[in-house]
Amino acid sequence: MEKNQGSFEQKSEQEVLQYQLNFEKMVAEISSNFISKPTEEVDDAIDFALRRSGQFFKAERSFVFSFSDNYEKMTNTHEWCAPEVRSQRNRNQNYHVDQERWWLQETLKGNPVNVPDVEELPEDMESDKVEFRAENISSFVTIPLIREGRVFGYFGFDGVKELKSWSEDQMSLLKVIGEIITAAIVKNETEEELKESEKRYREILNTMEEGYYEIGLDGKINYCNFAASRILGYSKSALIGMHYKEVCVDPDAAYQAFNKVYLTEQVERRLVLKLLRRDKSELYCELSISLQKDNEGKPSGFTGIGRDVTERIEYEKRLEHISMHDQLTGIYNRAYFEVEIERLNKSRAYPISIISADLDGLKLINDTMGHEAGDKLLLSCAELIKNSLRRSDILARVGGDEFAALLTWADEETARSIVRRIRENLSTYNLRNKDLPLSISLGVATADKNTVDLHKVLKQADDMMYREKLYTSSSSSRSKIVQSLMAALAERDYITEGHAQRLEKLCMAVGERVNLSKRQLSDLALLAKVHDLGKVGIPDQILFKQDTLTHSEWEVMRSHPEKGYRIALSSPDLASVADLILKHHERWDGKGYPLGLKGDKIPVECRILAIVDAYDAITNKRPYSKARPTREALKEITKNAGSQFDPELTAVFLEALKEMHPENRKMANLFLAKSDK
Repeated sequence: MEKNQGSFEQKSEQEVLQYQLNFEKMVAEISSNFISKPTEEVDDAIDFALRRSGQFFKAERSFVFSFSDNYEKMTNTHEWCAPEVRSQRNRNQNYHVDQERWWLQETLKGNPVNVPDVEELPEDMESDKVEFRAENISSFVTIPLIREGRVFGYFGFDGVKELKSWSEDQMSLLKVIGEIITAAIVKNETEEELKESEKRYREILNTMEEGYYEIGLDGKINYCNFAASRILGYSKSALIGMHYKEVCVDPDAAYQAFNKVYLTEQVERRLVLKLLRRDKSELYCELSISLQKDNEGKPSGFTGIGRDVTERIEYEKRLEHISMHDQLTGIYNRAYFEVEIERLNKSRAYPISIISADLDGLKLINDTMGHEAGDKLLLSCAELIKNSLRRSDILARVGGDEFAALLTWADEETARSIVRRIRENLSTYNLRNKDLPLSISLGVATADKNTVDLHKVLKQADDMMYREKLYTSSSSSRSKIVQSLMAALAERDYITEGHAQRLEKLCMAVGERVNLSKRQLSDLALLAKVHDLGKVGIPDQILFKQDTLTHSEWEVMRSHPEKGYRIALSSPDLASVADLILKHHERWDGKGYPLGLKGDKIPVECRILAIVDAYDAITNKRPYSKARPTREALKEITKNAGSQFDPELTAVFLEALKEMHPENRKMANLFLAKSDK
């Protein structure tokens, strides 16, 4: 058996020193080669280590094996063979391991194995001998490769052509080589794991919905994912290298946030910044900011994620606006007004004045012309008052038709000057909007010192407003509204010109023949003019429709007597005929509307108007019908006498028509004769 360079004890001191120097030189070469090689060339460095160490220790084959995680298989990952020595690497790929074998058990325990002669192994290891002979192994030594206390493989030498023996001193030196190889493999695996981890990390970042960014201390974007580029509308390549200030609406606010993280090293979470997209549109982005550090623990930049929260912020703003503002007029609501009163109460903003305002006649407009017209008045009222106030004043809609204004730093004279301005603007508005004028009752009260409770001031302003409403503007405002409605009715007159005059003339002729009183005749004349007053509240698409009305449209049309009734009650000039307006579409047989009155229960004025209005409607053009001859009109009226019309009054109407229009005398006599039969 060859003594492989002998033991250190058999060498001279000079030989031992030279041997040690040669070993250290070899280790230095192997180590420097590992250091100089990039990660992807670590296999070449291991091969170099196997060759140099194999040559140094005069081995004929050197190798590295790795175990599978469950130790069921092992693989020859690296191998060096001396000249004329056959490689066994292909044979030892995914080689099934018998863990009962003594040398494997020793290896897994972390112990080196040194077999100078495989033929001298005990007889119970015959199966091992067979394997060793198959690979021409006469001697071998193995050193376990251990990572974090776990054996993951082994490094070793084979003697092939002749027996080899490694001393204890040499075994110690072999462990050094094994540790170098272990360190290289671990480093390579770690770097590969880091690369794989970083690859997966980048893949995850690029599939995230949230934007990810990395910013250097110079403020430039070093990295971002696809979501970040999508949110800002840039390509990744365009965004990387840009300064964060280029995408911030308020760069100073962004700087303050980054600087705070830099100084405190505390993560900033849920920071909302307004950013600029590539197209210069703005968005709200919720960011997190963390401090990045280098390998030495020094700050190197910032990293974080961000997501577009524009929709959420705008929704929250809408909710906040809705909670504080009146949805129709856009000014503040009662809830906000009450909060402001509490805030300003006992504050330093005194003197404080409060103006209370009420839109007169809103219910009348809503009932007659519809809520759309009423809403238009409310909007006009809110705009007029708001434009009359100072910027610092707070205007709120505190009720259906009620408004209130809080005036800080406003003494009594200042408040009264603002009220005068409201009245002046109101006069100007009504001159321009005669069709539907505004009438506003106003009251004002002032607290000179903060010892006065603002709730009491509001009550005083309300009292002043209601006093004005009761004693000054109530009746006149309603009259103005009714006048405007009458004007609107005249403008919307869908019948031929002179309709009202014709009705009045014929109605008076009939009324005088049946001996109506002067009061009844006066009401009848007025009724002829205003009986359709309620039609100002009927939409044009129904009122002027030429085709047959639908059921729902007819229901709307049938509401005009009640609308007219409510309008007339609001005006002293029309109140006397309000009841007649309500009943002017009742029928003699009880099939009229809205009350279904029958016969003599229908006021005589309404019965007269029904006949005259029917005659005029037939003989004059309407949107839904052409004018027809007098004969057809008289025929239809006579036919409906006793059902739609009062029979006796129908006869009186024919007599009156005969006298007023002699050319129709013969025709009237003919129908009178028929009615007598």
